[in-house]
Amino acid sequence: MKRNVYIDCDGVIFDSEIQAFKEMHEKNIKKDLEITTYFRNADWSFLFQSGGILNDAVNKIQDLSESNMFLELYVLTHVCSFREAVFKTETFDYLLPNITTITIPKDISKDEVEGIQVSNNILVDDSNKKVIRWLSKGGVGVLFNRYADRLIKPFEFGSNQPYYIIGDLSQIKVINELESEVSKTYKKSIN
Repeated sequence: MKRNVYIDCDGVIFDSEIQAFKEMHEKNIKKDLEITTYFRNADWSFLFQSGGILNDAVNKIQDLSESNMFLELYVLTHVCSFREAVFKTETFDYLLPNITTITIPKDISKDEVEGIQVSNNILVDDSNKKVIRWLSKGGVGVLFNRYADRLIKPFEFGSNQPYYIIGDLSQIKVINELESEVSKTYKKSIN
């Protein structure tokens, strides 16, 4: 089965959060509004360059796109300002010209955006809350953890882990195959 794949930016493709959290710690920024203000005014070029690309993510996304295993691939990222949205869109238009970038205001959930198809489609995100919410809406949830050295299947670590865990975006191919097998088995069992 071909699916759409939605891939988060910060913490999955770019390690932009490391420098940001370091600066927020130094400035004693802790409250939600202060954090949003920080990101609204951040130098995104500096954050992307200082953190760099995680685990060869750009090349792996390009390989996923060229595999013809998926309907569409998207970069799906929250933003705190128009400036951030423009920067991220232009960056991915340059790095991944065949991939659409969808920017969402921070206060809107990724599964609530008109046009995003959640059911049976894959979200890769570094936030387990966002992944669990995606799962609750009928999607396939994948938690990205840069240190995961293998594909971890749902419930492998117990009932509090209903999602896949990966540290390598190329593992999305395996997840797609596993989910296709689950779907075939389910359809056979109800017939």
